Amino acid sequence: MDTFVQTGGVYEPLWSGVRTWMDEKGWYYEVRQTM
Repeated sequence: MDTFVQTGGVYEPLWSGVRTWMDEKGWYYEVRQTM
């Protein structure tokens, strides 16, 4: 099952594990996906 999150109006796919990225506003997002 793929999980999508909205960052800066753009949907980015999240892979298994923890992915961190910064959007254009300079906010840090952390998403953890458990298997």
